[in-house]
Amino acid sequence: MGKVNRYFQPVEDNVQSSTNENKFVEYDVDFNKIHGRKKKFKNVHKERKIIKRIPNKNPKFKGRAPISKELLEKYGKGDGVDCKEIKTKIHQKKIEKKELDIKFATEQAARTEILLTEEYGCFEADDGETSTQFRQNI
Repeated sequence: MGKVNRYFQPVEDNVQSSTNENKFVEYDVDFNKIHGRKKKFKNVHKERKIIKRIPNKNPKFKGRAPISKELLEKYGKGDGVDCKEIKTKIHQKKIEKKELDIKFATEQAARTEILLTEEYGCFEADDGETSTQFRQNI
């Protein structure tokens, strides 16, 4: 008969005795050796950290920056579709969602116009200087 493999290792430091002189021994159990396989899934909810964002009590600017009507007209896609003329409610909701997406896209395009304060730049090399290592991606 071969050597018997144990799936636990006795912990000798944690031997305790009570008033009745009963001894308790704790064991570190390796469940991978018992079942012969590793756990495939972990409990994601226990490992997840919850981070709460604390709002600024005294913000310098409240909310988003206002967008001028001229910029919205510049990036606008037109008047849009009147949803009351569409017969079915399913198609009405689809068109309304698309209209909201288009409105959001025009606002974002106008906001990027606010953030872009400079025009396109260019790289000018001096006489006798090579500029082959530089690239300009637009």
